Amino acid sequence: MNRPVFSILRQILRSVYGVLNVLVIVWLFCCLYASYFDASKGATLWSLFSFTNLFAVLANITFIGIWLFSKKKRYALGSFVTLLLCWRITSVVFGVNIWSAMTASGSGDDQGIRVMSWNVHMFDLGEWTADKSTFAKILRYIEEENPDILCMQEYYKDEKDYSAPYSAIIKGLGYPYESFMLNNQWNKSKMTINSKPGEVIDVGTVIYSKFPISNKRYQKLSGKGQGMHTVDIELESGKKFSLTVLHLTSFQLGDDDLDYIDDLKKQGVEAEKRNTSKSLVYKLMKASSLRARVANEVASYSRQIEHPMVICGDFNDMPGSYVYAAIRGDLSDAFVSSGFGIGNTYQKILPILRIDYLFYDKDFFEARGFKKSDIGLSDHYPILVNLKIK
Repeated sequence: MNRPVFSILRQILRSVYGVLNVLVIVWLFCCLYASYFDASKGATLWSLFSFTNLFAVLANITFIGIWLFSKKKRYALGSFVTLLLCWRITSVVFGVNIWSAMTASGSGDDQGIRVMSWNVHMFDLGEWTADKSTFAKILRYIEEENPDILCMQEYYKDEKDYSAPYSAIIKGLGYPYESFMLNNQWNKSKMTINSKPGEVIDVGTVIYSKFPISNKRYQKLSGKGQGMHTVDIELESGKKFSLTVLHLTSFQLGDDDLDYIDDLKKQGVEAEKRNTSKSLVYKLMKASSLRARVANEVASYSRQIEHPMVICGDFNDMPGSYVYAAIRGDLSDAFVSSGFGIGNTYQKILPILRIDYLFYDKDFFEARGFKKSDIGLSDHYPILVNLKIK
């Protein structure tokens, strides 16, 4: 190939890279705008941009690398400056704390507490893991990690006996203090065939603590089964803080939707169905809108709490989203402070979703370690945080 032709092809390739770079820069700015856009008034496509934050950040990092290995190194400034201007969302995508991320596997010190948050998916009541011993493995994991405070979502109790099936067992592990907030009541027969006629279970969030719990507040929020579960916890030093556990509206995807997503991942466009895709997108937008409304309510109620706060739970939304920012407020994200990697906590749909969080008051606490265990005992992974009292 002669030199003029090679030079022309190189210019064309550089132009293509330039156009693509501009597009990914615009993409990241759209994600930034979505983090400010309040979708609580209705379903909107803007809320879906937050689900692409990670990819938009990675795309811009990729172009920085491409330009740095070319003769046009100054072009890398475009994506570099964009990442800085979008720091509100780029800074929460990754954890870069290699050593502190490992320390959460150890025990907390005398002036610290270990908090675990986990959506336990009703202890695999419906045997979704195809393992009849999953519930026992969940209990064993809790016993081994031995957190000082245990917060669970999608936890259930027998309607007629609140000590069953797990309350008495967990209290026996050294958690004398308990607070349960009811979110939904379900017929047990819909979950498992191992039930009696008319048997009902109460499903909600629960807090188990080695420290005294007081001032229990159960604030109902917009949407079915939405609630803000808040308690005050008194430490051995006499200091108090408020702990809130949340379980926000899910993606509202049924088994058919999840099967369709699996087919798309395996077969690509060959499995795409126009009407199904439209329905899927609308469900995601509608759920995002409801979560935005709930997040606004949580932010409003949080401002009325007098003690330093810890907020944890399953938010069903991505880091850098409007929901994430509204609930976090001035609090610190334990994963950003002391975690490493992308911190994915949900094993369905996409293996990069970080939707479970622990936020804390940085004036009262210091995050000393973050651990996320990739165990297949629930559709969510448990997160464990070491918090040192200042």
